[in-house]
Amino acid sequence: MKVAIIGAGVGGMASACRLAKLGCEVEIYEKNSKAGGRLSNFQENGFRVDTGPTLLLMPWVLRRLFEDLGRKMEDYLELKQLHPIYRIYFEDGSRIEPSSDAKKMIEEISKISKKDADAYSRYLADYRKYYQIALSEFIEKNFDSPLDMLSLRSISALLSSGALRDMYSKTGDYFSDPRVRIAFSLQSVYIGAAPTKLPAVYGLIPYVEFTEGVWYPKGGLYSIAEALIALCNELGVRIHTSRGVERIMVEDGVAKGLALADGTKAEADAVISNADLPYTYLRLIDERHRPHMTDSKVLSLKTSCSAFMLYLGIEGEVGLPHHSFILPSDYLKTFEDIFDRKAMPQKPGIYIANPCAHDSSLAPEGKSIIYVLIPVPNLSSGIDWKKEAPKLREIALRKLEEIGVKDIEKRIVMERVFTPYDWKEAYGLENGATFGLSPHLLQSAAFRPPNKDRKIKRLYFVGASTHPGSGIPIVLLSAELIEKRFRDDFGLG
Repeated sequence: MKVAIIGAGVGGMASACRLAKLGCEVEIYEKNSKAGGRLSNFQENGFRVDTGPTLLLMPWVLRRLFEDLGRKMEDYLELKQLHPIYRIYFEDGSRIEPSSDAKKMIEEISKISKKDADAYSRYLADYRKYYQIALSEFIEKNFDSPLDMLSLRSISALLSSGALRDMYSKTGDYFSDPRVRIAFSLQSVYIGAAPTKLPAVYGLIPYVEFTEGVWYPKGGLYSIAEALIALCNELGVRIHTSRGVERIMVEDGVAKGLALADGTKAEADAVISNADLPYTYLRLIDERHRPHMTDSKVLSLKTSCSAFMLYLGIEGEVGLPHHSFILPSDYLKTFEDIFDRKAMPQKPGIYIANPCAHDSSLAPEGKSIIYVLIPVPNLSSGIDWKKEAPKLREIALRKLEEIGVKDIEKRIVMERVFTPYDWKEAYGLENGATFGLSPHLLQSAAFRPPNKDRKIKRLYFVGASTHPGSGIPIVLLSAELIEKRFRDDFGLG
């Protein structure tokens, strides 16, 4: 069986490896000059800088991929667990360093609220149950329609986890201090959403951080992409870089292959798109072939926020932990600015990575890397980024100075900026939405666009904007679900 995959992102390469193991002939067509998708990097003047994700959760999902392919992850990657997980700087001068060690975590919470620290054990007990149910009922399961969730177990899981509430309000069941509640809900930014608009079931993200830990692969997160490239090569998967796709060929309601931008065709028995789902429908499939997904319907899907990125190479050490957050006193208002007003946040929240804290190989001797991410409105806001980017840069540098990175402007020897326009141009993300489709309630689980087209036969989707969602481990799980589809639909394996 011949399978053509659009895009060599994490989902595309992981799916390719799984299908090759089942005996499929798989070829991937990637428009960019290197594989990896949003899990990318660049090298300049001796700096090796990740440009996408900078932390890894749920490493067991990655390990399972290698094991399912008959390999050992340790032969490809060297993972290190981070302690502390990160540092959170609050505007009032207080700070907290969450830990995956329960005793240390209680000590950290106690620095802010003894009452909230006493509730941590109850939080862990409840979320332990939610986690197992969510995996089996919502994440590791294929859905064809919302009706697939109408089981007593699924409905019970939704209600018990408080999924009909929002992530931030759910923290109030355990904690009262606003700073602690933010520490247990800021993780919504990992998937481009506001904690006040994200279903409470996504509270599993901080639970995973605080129990399984946060991990880092030596050489940077792009090392994961390099490991997937190696697996593809070993399993006979062909990755064609700088080979963009013009359209998906559909005949009589069946996906027949790809028409490439260079004028050639790649016929196939099935097509998987690892391109962002809105881009796939709007740009790669003639509307006449998809009356069930018209342009207006696709454009009505809600997209995530975007991200302003600042990548810096600087002289000397940074003096910060691997990961840090600098949060304003009214952190929730930041999201009101982004999602409700669609305006630049007056006091933005800032995420900072200092990867050289654990990996000096990423920079020349005596130098360091600083990676800054600021959640911002996506391109639907109409913001002029030529004007706003310099302002955000100034804010970021000032905040870095305030937390101890002195004379930073004078120490910069390498610099790149990435705006919502760049996210759209580089990765075909609708509205420059860094995290793809928003994971609000009606775009989660069975309500999220499925990984198998409902009308076009032999057309599948993998990646952040289809079920089950975004983030490296979740996209790797989406590849597992693709394998299940092919086993069931074509009798493979």
